[in-house]
Amino acid sequence: MGYFNITERLSFLEHNQALQTVQVEQNSEFRTLWPRGDLGALPDDAEQNIRLTYLEQQLDDLGHQIDLMESMERRIP
Repeated sequence: MGYFNITERLSFLEHNQALQTVQVEQNSEFRTLWPRGDLGALPDDAEQNIRLTYLEQQLDDLGHQIDLMESMERRIP
């Protein structure tokens, strides 16, 4: 009876160790891939990136308009 209890306990502990090893490996993968953006982004990050892209486009447009106005001023005597 004691032998079976010990073997059952060992099997249970080995199974738990295997599950924990899988979780640790997944955590390590997540830890390295998440900051690099390989696992995607949060919805808030995606919205922020869209807003930043829009603002960059607006700044580029304003820069072009300023360049056009400066070139027109140079043409006017």
